[in-house]
Amino acid sequence: MILVWERRVLAAVLAQRGASVSARLMAARLVVLGPLRRWVRRGSVALSAALVLFGPALLALALLLKVF
Repeated sequence: MILVWERRVLAAVLAQRGASVSARLMAARLVVLGPLRRWVRRGSVALSAALVLFGPALLALALLLKVF
């Protein structure tokens, strides 16, 4: 749903009459950065979960390889 909203807002911002080019660019930048921020946040959560799940196993494997 939010993706549809972002597309509509971007289209409305770019098609707005009487707005300056700088205002349109700032608004477009704001709308475009939304999905980027979401993907960065999701990626950081996924990376944190992977480190929590696989971190101890990787440390144990490193210690075993060092011992042998």
